[in-house]
Amino acid sequence: MTEILGTYKENELTPFPFEVAYACMRWALQTFIQGPIPNDVLSLALAKTALETGRWTKIHDYNWGNQKYLSSMAGMFTCFGCDEIIGGHRVWFDPTTPCDPNDPLGMPNTKFSNCTVPPGNPQTRFRAFANEYDGVDQYVDLIANSKRYSASWKVLLTGNATAWVHALKMAGYFTADEATYAKGVVSLQKEFLSKINKMPVTESLSVADCHGICQTIVPQFQLADLLAA
Repeated sequence: MTEILGTYKENELTPFPFEVAYACMRWALQTFIQGPIPNDVLSLALAKTALETGRWTKIHDYNWGNQKYLSSMAGMFTCFGCDEIIGGHRVWFDPTTPCDPNDPLGMPNTKFSNCTVPPGNPQTRFRAFANEYDGVDQYVDLIANSKRYSASWKVLLTGNATAWVHALKMAGYFTADEATYAKGVVSLQKEFLSKINKMPVTESLSVADCHGICQTIVPQFQLADLLAA
């Protein structure tokens, strides 16, 4: 069995509202984009993560893009059930789904015992983060700087939802049907763009700025634990 370098934590839902997602994503994007962030780019970046996480109501451990965890990664990981389209068929994976310990895909195989958690079935391992900012920063960095997705980053910057979904599909980011996935992202981008066009904008955002936006618009949402020096 491959050695796991990361630290396991129990899975938990860490939901937050649109206003928090907006502030955090703006903060993360400004690290990689010189000058003002176009609203169509911001709304598109938000749309994809909203689709992946049920509008951030079903986000697990602040993992904005449902990034899978690989055994060679440091940091935290968690496990939760999910399905994947493999060979044209939808396959459900539970953290305990039995598989060959030497199979990196963790395909169901009843010849072996149920997986223990941790580390869980490989398909159910996802990265876990300490807070919204850690999660969004790592997500944007993955898209912008990784060799696998850097080409899709350039497409994101065009603000074209259909083209970006296609670029991500070609890079292997998701296994779902591309047309269905694109329809959802296009619809969410349109909705979010309308909202963002009505929101106040500053030239750049610090973590404190994000905290201010969230506390002004969503005063019941507490972010004090994210502001440690």
